[in-house]
Amino acid sequence: MLSRKALPKFVMISSCLVSLTACSSIMSHTGDNRGYYLGTQANNEIIGSSETTWGIKSLAVLDYPFSAITDTL
Repeated sequence: MLSRKALPKFVMISSCLVSLTACSSIMSHTGDNRGYYLGTQANNEIIGSSETTWGIKSLAVLDYPFSAITDTL
């Protein structure tokens, strides 16, 4: 069980992690595009692009499972 001192830190870290997940999926579904698994497709394009830097590619790799889950739901 979390102590009273650790609870605010846990809540803050959890909130940050939740807010950073499935970015590609959310951005893809708010646009004019229609279809299935748009966030996952966007991550595939970012990872496969030779013009994308390694920093952005690593974020796309981290976002990949969250976008797939959000796209499925």
